[in-house]
Amino acid sequence: MRQLILSWIVALPCLTSSAEEIKGKIIDATDGQGIAAVNVMLFKAADSIMFRGTVTEQAGTFKFSNIPKGSYRIQYSFVGYAEQTENIEVNAASVDLGERKLSKSGAGMQEVVVVAKKPLYELKSDRMVINVKSSITSTGLSILDVLERSPGALVNRKIIHWHFWARAVCGS
Repeated sequence: MRQLILSWIVALPCLTSSAEEIKGKIIDATDGQGIAAVNVMLFKAADSIMFRGTVTEQAGTFKFSNIPKGSYRIQYSFVGYAEQTENIEVNAASVDLGERKLSKSGAGMQEVVVVAKKPLYELKSDRMVINVKSSITSTGLSILDVLERSPGALVNRKIIHWHFWARAVCGS
């Protein structure tokens, strides 16, 4: 008997608490078909803080459960469609918003520019390639300066200068 009373005491607040739900469907304004993966965000009207968020299912339907009574702002957004916002009041056990139409946005991309950039160092199977053009700090430097700053390269300027001097004097 005690267990039965104890279970009722525990279950009573759950039964008396308000478990409202908000549901609806997002459709395309032109063809009337449901739109999948629309972002549906629920904000508290008092402080504009996001309370819940979801995405629509394949048929365009969405549902929020366990929503306390009060004033909310609901926002629908999807790429290529104009964002839509409305204020709602949750007073009943279930609020059915019905179908909400999203219109395609007139603003689209005018042009796309793809820029590719080579990495400064490329490690190949048999060598390392230094793309000097990709380095901002290499502008105005000699090849010896670039080699000195490269990882794994040891440069002895004395030997290199002697070699160039010998070639210039000897003519070879």
